[in-house]
Amino acid sequence: MPLPKHLPQFLPRLHWWTRLAPQRQDRFAMIAPLVAVVLLLIAILTAFAYLRLEEMSREREALRHDVQYTQQKLRLRLVDQQEQLGRLAQEVLNHPSSHTDFLKHAKELARQYPELRDLAWIDARRRTVVNFNTTTSPGGSCPQDDSTLITRASHGGFSLARQLHLPVYTLPQAV
Repeated sequence: MPLPKHLPQFLPRLHWWTRLAPQRQDRFAMIAPLVAVVLLLIAILTAFAYLRLEEMSREREALRHDVQYTQQKLRLRLVDQQEQLGRLAQEVLNHPSSHTDFLKHAKELARQYPELRDLAWIDARRRTVVNFNTTTSPGGSCPQDDSTLITRASHGGFSLARQLHLPVYTLPQAV
C-alpha cells in the first residue's frame, strides 16, 4: 500500500515500521496501551498523594485554629477572673469588716470559676483574716483563719501581689 503524497516528511520515520515483521509490529503496538495504563496509574497515585497531603495540611490548619481559639478563650477567662478578683479586693478594701460579704463573693466566684480552689483574705501582716476553701477535703490547702503565711511560695506570691496591686496565681501548696 503506497503512502499518501501529502506525508512525504514522515517517510523516513515510518520506513523503519514497514521493515519490521508483523509480530514485532504487534509487540510495539502493545507497548502504547501499556504505557498509557502505567501513566494513568501514576497520575491516579499522584492525585491521591496530593489529596492526602492537602487533607493533612487542612487538618493541621484546623488544629492550629482550634488551639488559637482555645488560647484566646482561656486568656479572656483569666482576664475576666482577674477583674472579678480585683472587684472583690476593692470591696474588701472599701469595707474591711465584711467577712460575710467576702465569703459570699468567694462562693460566687468558686461557683463561676471551678478552677479556683482557695481564696484567702490576707492582711498587711500576712495573717489570714478569712479563708474560703472550695475543696471538700478537711483542712484544705489554704491557711486557716488567723494563721500566718510562712511558706516561701506564699510569701513570694503575697509580695508580688502587693507590688503589682493585682491578683496573683500561685501553685498549690502542700499541707
